[in-house]
Amino acid sequence: MATAIEKVSVSDAIADALVTAGVTHVFGGHGATVVPLINAIVRHPKLTWVYMRNETNASLAAAAYAKLTGNLGVCVATSGPGATYLVTGLIDGDLDKVPMLALTGLKSTHSVGSGSFQDIRQAQLIAAGGLGWSKACMSDNSVMPMLKSAMHYAADKQAATHLAIPVDVLSSRTLPDSNVPRLKTLAERTEENERPLVVDRSPFDLSSLKLEVSHAKVEQAAELLSDPRTRTVICLGHRAAIACCGEEVLSLAETLNAPVVTLLDGKGTVDETHPLSAGVIEIFGNPGLEASRALVVSADVAILIGVDRADDVVQV
Repeated sequence: MATAIEKVSVSDAIADALVTAGVTHVFGGHGATVVPLINAIVRHPKLTWVYMRNETNASLAAAAYAKLTGNLGVCVATSGPGATYLVTGLIDGDLDKVPMLALTGLKSTHSVGSGSFQDIRQAQLIAAGGLGWSKACMSDNSVMPMLKSAMHYAADKQAATHLAIPVDVLSSRTLPDSNVPRLKTLAERTEENERPLVVDRSPFDLSSLKLEVSHAKVEQAAELLSDPRTRTVICLGHRAAIACCGEEVLSLAETLNAPVVTLLDGKGTVDETHPLSAGVIEIFGNPGLEASRALVVSADVAILIGVDRADDVVQV
């Protein structure tokens, strides 16, 4: 006879899932709608609850934790103003492309939408702030599937996510779920990026591939870059930073005698004490350092590496 699986509280299931995902610290503030969740976090032997005086600080601390460790940065807040205070840190983490998860409490399910004390549409509000994944879960059976969905999104997109859960759901019981993703740490991702590339040199058929490479344009670019009269600037974005390609970029820069500038999310890619490192462009909607802006504006050629949006560079 099969042994029946014992149900656990939803809050305990969430705490277990966070540990499985690699989380070690959870940042947040207290409030009535998250008491069951905070109690579960505090009593879990592998989680450290970091109480913050203000939820804004909690979300910023979670973002910093994600940036420094590569782990999922988790913050917790109660309904209403507690949830709204999280927005600053969540947007910070989302724009800096780190995995984050905000867990907020809601009034009991029968009170949601009644307009009572601290009853707001916080999932919609946080989504309107810019997060691509911000939802409310209204059933105990939906908590773990939605939690895993948020974690997968955070890991795949390197983005901040938010899940709001009513307090009565947090107090209810559900089946434990062992199928929770473990996010790779920053050290693991760095090791993968620095691992030597193994190239399969065995023959393969290219006839089915539609290659759009123009050899004439490649030769034209090479000729232009090798001309000492060409003013070239190299611009780095976030994907260059996570690729750990700083040494290769500086080698190219030295070969071309080209200054290197970074977008704000590309800082740290290269050694900023290097003579060819010329600072940051595009800060707070402004062009950034005047010298960096002058280099880009006066350049004949801009080589963009790891930049998602070229208009961040060309519109300075």
